[in-house]
Amino acid sequence: MTDPIAPVPAAPAVAPTPTPARLTNTRPAEAFLLADIERARDYRKAYYQYAIGIATSLLAFTLAFQPTLKAAPSCVLLEVVGWGGLGLVIAAGLRVHMTWANFFISFRDFDNRGKRDEGKRQRDAITVERRILDWLILIGLVIGVADVVGFTAVNLHNVAPKTAGS
Repeated sequence: MTDPIAPVPAAPAVAPTPTPARLTNTRPAEAFLLADIERARDYRKAYYQYAIGIATSLLAFTLAFQPTLKAAPSCVLLEVVGWGGLGLVIAAGLRVHMTWANFFISFRDFDNRGKRDEGKRQRDAITVERRILDWLILIGLVIGVADVVGFTAVNLHNVAPKTAGS
């Protein structure tokens, strides 16, 4: 019986095979490009989902935090501005999902019907809108998180202690 903790011997070093000159200027295979595009799309979708999730969670937190205060909250403007930033994230995040749908639909509506130039113009406009929405999501998250954290920090001393029954 072999020892399961024993180190595995290293594989012998193999010299890299030189790439023939005729293959160095070729484009990647279509399957590789499609997998790469798919991976990038999945990362973007996850980013938008996380941003929307963080924003809605913080909105829920601020609604649940106020009833635990024993006095009127201080610096309510921080909370209101934070809500505005988080609301911006949610609205921009939902809109950016729609822009991606329109981006992919433009291939069907234009390129597949022989109107490639019109499709490119449509996608260029969609890309500009998407980039603006990406910045709005980022700015909204920074403003929303900073203001909610600031509001919470200012009012933390007002949190009513829990009673034995709660």
